[in-house]
Amino acid sequence: MKKPDVGAALTQWRDVIGAGHVLTAADQLAEYEAALCGTERAVAGVLRPDSTEAVQRIVEIARVCHVPLYPVSGGRNWGLGSRLPVQADSVIVDLGRMNRIHEVNAVRCYAEVEPGVTQQQLYEYIQAHDLPVCMNVTGSSRDASLIGNALERGVGYFDSKHHELCNVEVVLGNGKVVRTGFGHYPGAQTGAICPTGVGPDITGLFSQSNFGIVTRAVIRLLPETEMHAAIVCQLDEDDMFSSFIDALADLRRDGVVRTAAHIVNRERSRISVCPMLFEYLIGQGMDPARAVQEAEEIFRMESPGAWGAVIPLRTSRKGVLPVCAEVHKRLKGLARVQWVTDRLMRAGTVATRLLGVLPSMRRKHAMLAAIRPFYGMTKGIPTDAALASVAWPVQPGAPVSSDALDRGDAGLLYCLPVIPMEGRCAVRLKELVHEVFAEYAFTPYISMNMMSAQALECVINLAYDKRLPGEAERADECIRRLFDACMQNGFIPYRAHINHMGLLCSDEDDTFWQTIREIKALFDPAGIIAPGRYQPPS
Repeated sequence: MKKPDVGAALTQWRDVIGAGHVLTAADQLAEYEAALCGTERAVAGVLRPDSTEAVQRIVEIARVCHVPLYPVSGGRNWGLGSRLPVQADSVIVDLGRMNRIHEVNAVRCYAEVEPGVTQQQLYEYIQAHDLPVCMNVTGSSRDASLIGNALERGVGYFDSKHHELCNVEVVLGNGKVVRTGFGHYPGAQTGAICPTGVGPDITGLFSQSNFGIVTRAVIRLLPETEMHAAIVCQLDEDDMFSSFIDALADLRRDGVVRTAAHIVNRERSRISVCPMLFEYLIGQGMDPARAVQEAEEIFRMESPGAWGAVIPLRTSRKGVLPVCAEVHKRLKGLARVQWVTDRLMRAGTVATRLLGVLPSMRRKHAMLAAIRPFYGMTKGIPTDAALASVAWPVQPGAPVSSDALDRGDAGLLYCLPVIPMEGRCAVRLKELVHEVFAEYAFTPYISMNMMSAQALECVINLAYDKRLPGEAERADECIRRLFDACMQNGFIPYRAHINHMGLLCSDEDDTFWQTIREIKALFDPAGIIAPGRYQPPS
């Protein structure tokens, strides 16, 4: 790539999108250079376009001036780089101003949105218009971008997000605009409902790629059902974990459950639930220091399981009981099974409040308040509840918001392998995590999400304190070691941190990556779009 002429590009970009949306001041760039993962990287500027046409002009100027661009939808890629580019001194293209909801079709169950549209924005739109549809929400935050998360292949509470993408509009690195599926045919009635279109299906080329900038897409929604419920399973003994996973796999393969089971170890559950308990206790007037201790104690007494699983149900009123009964039957002797509905939540809240003179009832009342936002996700309601789990291991009780998360003292890194949905594989991964984390004295926070009847997406959190000298480097070394261990066992991570792209894409003899390089040269001959992102070294 030729030497970038950033100064000339910035001057032209100011004419295209307005000087107020071309950020170059040190304090403005500092907001974008902060990252939850602790990585430090300089950026050359930030552009905030508001239309596909503006993005097209930005790309044309970047091509002429040889300036690398790094697009972000909302920049909530926490633990994997946040808004930071893979290559230093890139110019970030922040698509947050492109936040229009073009259409929500409740009959055909889709929403056509721009990349700045968040989970909360679409949820409020659906509620305001009383539409009989719901979203496949993720546990990230209310401010998470719908398109950004789908392009990164996140997993929602019901299914993989990537499966929802359709009719994607992309500004390619060569300056052309392309729409996938049937979307490029004027007046096509199936553009938003049939992702493959006619001819080669290229929609998937723009997921985890750096071929262009996605400026619009259709996100498929779910029809509202008569009944929402959640099945909650608690596995007391860790040595039964393999059988537990196999039983859950059979439930999915046999069609008893059709959504993504979310499986977490005790420590992961603890850092999720304790902050919600803390908020409840603070609301009751308890001193913060005491509330931290009390939250931990309530969790210890009310959540004894080594592993837990939540299975969302979307069904008819008559369909809930047979499913719950079958789950209970198959997990008998393995795990304790409960089911939760709106009615049961209300009844439990009233009963535990009325019996609040008993310490056990006060604890249960607090737990019901703590799990309410997580139960809401099983109904398609986005929440920020999971954000507090980031700070809890480092600063229990510290206030957390999505806007300030990157600048906090808590650091977070992820390893995200995909494994077969088999008990023996889940046990092997658990062993690898514990072995590597024990060597570095970090606590393993483990989630396993059912991507399908055959595969588990695993989310391994590494929490650390940014304030400790050398801790960020030690945390990164630990995650790299786990990354290598997963690769050696055939558990390939499906997403990577911006510093770890080379760990996945370094084999020059792999014809897959050779082909990706050739496609990159076709779609982005100047190599200006997110250089290094899911791309083998040049």
